[in-house]
Amino acid sequence: MDKIPLMGFTRGIFEIFVPGVFLLLNFYFALYMTPYTSETLKNLSSNINEIILALIIFSFSYLLGVILRILRATWADKLSGYFLSLTHIKNKSNLSYTDNFPYEKYNRIYYKETFNPDKLYNDTNQDRSEIINFFQSKWIIVNNSLSFNLIKMMLICEDEIAAKEIYAAESLSRYISSMLYCLLISVFILLLVLVIDIVYFDIGKKDLFIGLGPVFVMYLFGILAILHNFRIIRRKEVDTVFALAFKYRERLFSSKGSGSAPRNGNDKQEPT
Repeated sequence: MDKIPLMGFTRGIFEIFVPGVFLLLNFYFALYMTPYTSETLKNLSSNINEIILALIIFSFSYLLGVILRILRATWADKLSGYFLSLTHIKNKSNLSYTDNFPYEKYNRIYYKETFNPDKLYNDTNQDRSEIINFFQSKWIIVNNSLSFNLIKMMLICEDEIAAKEIYAAESLSRYISSMLYCLLISVFILLLVLVIDIVYFDIGKKDLFIGLGPVFVMYLFGILAILHNFRIIRRKEVDTVFALAFKYRERLFSSKGSGSAPRNGNDKQEPT
């Protein structure tokens, strides 16, 4: 479940390479903003072969992307929940902000209200009742990351279309969490450069703020936007797996089929 996506797949590009390139550019920008290292960078870039430079950029981008990927989406999810609780003081104890992934306590209330047969038309009562019964009898065991990942793996082995749906939802969460960590690290680096330039190199504050001010504003806006929406995106990932588990409930949870071999087991990708 924790396998790093391969670079050949789209998941590897968006989850690893893109955040890695972005972070590497911020490191370069930070070094370029200091008088001593900026001259060194200019000399290196002018004397090094373009192909070798491209290989260095590719290698370090992938390395940084892998490091960001290792940080896990759980921390970003908790940061998002904490941020939402601060911005909604009156409802800061709301389970949608405080419950841990995969939000078993919150979903008990959410699914019961969403699929309540008494609030729906008669022709859908039976289907909605089945969803409620499935959640209360089967899905209730999915109360931690380990059991959630197990259900994902079973679904991926069960059906190729289900695997694609899970990969799409999962990749979006991992990409956004990696970009959040990337932005937080970049803001810290740029603040450090700002202090160093002012204290040690006596560079004018006005010039630095003109150069770095717009960058800080964009990065802070990106951080706030991710914190405000990441838990919603993460919940949609859970909803996707829940919907697929309900669709294939007879294969996944029936005692008769529990020992049968998974279908489409030749899929080489694994969930993260």
